[in-house]
Amino acid sequence: MRIPQRLLCLVALITLERFGFAAPESEKKTPKTSDFADEVKVLQEKLIKAPDDVDLRLKLASRLSWLKRYPEARIEAQKVIDAAPKYWDAHILIARIDAWEGEYADARQRLETILEVVPDHKEALTLSADIGLWSKNFDESEAVSYTHLRAHETPEHL
Repeated sequence: MRIPQRLLCLVALITLERFGFAAPESEKKTPKTSDFADEVKVLQEKLIKAPDDVDLRLKLASRLSWLKRYPEARIEAQKVIDAAPKYWDAHILIARIDAWEGEYADARQRLETILEVVPDHKEALTLSADIGLWSKNFDESEAVSYTHLRAHETPEHL
């Protein structure tokens, strides 16, 4: 199956925006998983002292997901959602884990929940486009990409 040229351009634009030249150098480098393993231990110790810190808990969930410890990551992210239902980054992380595990319908459903409340949520739109590509649903990815670009249109895009 051939991917339409305009879809490739849209995906490239989203990718550049997400990981591109505007990102600080520290965000462009992918840390080693051993760094995350050490950080997980530190975060777990901190959470013993501050169990209600949702930011700390989400960071732990994120690090666990980088280590492919998805069940643990999902549990920690769900604890964040239970404490702060509109903490969209926790929803995004669970949707991302669902997608990584090939559960595209579950991921889409979670993203739709976010987009019903925040229709121009950049990360939800970007992940929706990614899921379309990963699931080889190029029409979906293209439609979401257009929505993403329209929602974040600025004079330099015109």
